Amino acid sequence: MRNRPMKNTFLIMFLAFLSACSARPERFEEGTAEEALNNETAQAEVVEEELPELEPLKLLSTEPQVSLIGTMGMTQKFKVGDITVIHRVTPANQVVAARVYIDGGAKNLTPETQGIERLALDVSASGGTLNIPRDEFTSKLNSMGSEVFSFADRDFSGYGMKSVVENFETTWELMAEAAFYPAFPQEEIDVRRQQQLAEIASITEDPDSRVQYEASRLFFKGHSYFNLQIGVAENLQRVSSRKLAHYHRGLLKPERMLIVVVGNVPTSKLTDMIKSSFARLPSTGAEPVQPEAFTSEAGVEIVDQDLPTNYVLGYFEAPKPGTPQYPAMVVTMEFLRDRLFEEVRTKRNLTYAVSAGIGANRSNYGYLYVTATDPVTTMGVIFDQIAEVKLMQIPKQELDQVVNVFLTEHYMNLETNGGQASMLARAELISGDWKTAEAFLAEVRAVTPEDVQMVAQRYLTNFRFGVVGKASALNAKTFQPR
Repeated sequence: MRNRPMKNTFLIMFLAFLSACSARPERFEEGTAEEALNNETAQAEVVEEELPELEPLKLLSTEPQVSLIGTMGMTQKFKVGDITVIHRVTPANQVVAARVYIDGGAKNLTPETQGIERLALDVSASGGTLNIPRDEFTSKLNSMGSEVFSFADRDFSGYGMKSVVENFETTWELMAEAAFYPAFPQEEIDVRRQQQLAEIASITEDPDSRVQYEASRLFFKGHSYFNLQIGVAENLQRVSSRKLAHYHRGLLKPERMLIVVVGNVPTSKLTDMIKSSFARLPSTGAEPVQPEAFTSEAGVEIVDQDLPTNYVLGYFEAPKPGTPQYPAMVVTMEFLRDRLFEEVRTKRNLTYAVSAGIGANRSNYGYLYVTATDPVTTMGVIFDQIAEVKLMQIPKQELDQVVNVFLTEHYMNLETNGGQASMLARAELISGDWKTAEAFLAEVRAVTPEDVQMVAQRYLTNFRFGVVGKASALNAKTFQPR
């Protein structure tokens, strides 16, 4: 079997950074990362803005209509009022995973509000409610072994919960209480604010995080992904409790909500629970979120830092999930990752870390990553391998091996109900149809050598690189294919 160790090292770091930069995104402030860090370490000054006191949340008194949209196996999609619901019954275990997705993500943000959404959701999920103080709220969850949490990503944000079946209804009620009636206590705001500021500061302290930040700044310029869920220090320092409450209230748009539940819960019971909670939110007229395209020109951003090696990360535009090219591009990047590990690390010993991959976003992208003491030689080998993939047709036996390894890893990611809920939600929100999650595996198996060559020729181009290392030894031409 082909050696694939770099799928663990860099990919874990890459996904951790994306969750620090999307679920906890990667934006500082206009200017350098050092300037942002200086802003972060300044004394936080919270200014109460000229906002009226938030009025009580108004909920519908009429019972919402329920309509079935589609069914496949143990999974069905239906609507309760304005809210779309996907429910998968899993009789094999007694754990229930539920997610309430709010579509939008970075689309909701502006330079002045980035960071506020994540902070508002974090505090609302952990700070208690107007009816249940924080300590009592936490004690109730702990007594059941349940969890209620929040998340914020590039394409969506929201709430989640995990419990055993017998405690599902009580845990759901606590999650809905946190979403509808958050208390936003000042002490919890201060704790969460400092945690978020510390994450911002840490980006400049680690060269891997720094290169990912710089590459993202270059690639996402002019795109909504440029605004980050982790935010900028200035926004976090000045946001008030009242501002958080107003922003949070603005997220409660049922037309943009998707509820996904995976567990051994009767559909009739789940429907009744949604009717009495999230489906009571009044319509707002919110329009569906539309994808954006990236600009396609190549580029490089070099940051001077005295390091023993150079850190290189390049992004490029890629097909999004649900498109005909996506399965082939996934296989292509798996194959390319293997080749880079073999040619750059194993055969030539030019690096201890090299990787390649593809995301799963509404506006999607792939990446190339390497650390190199000799970037000229290393990048030359990487570009040669890319050129070869564009010219060759992978032997069928080798392609089958790549596909089989990928499918094994994919199935392992779906071992938990939470993993399945995430898969179904991404398929619905990103691809536009939850059933694409079921079709994806068959589409991966059907990828041919000709498909790989075609997507490689189309997408493996116009790389935008972030580089952190000794600028005197680096040249922008090094990061352009010969």
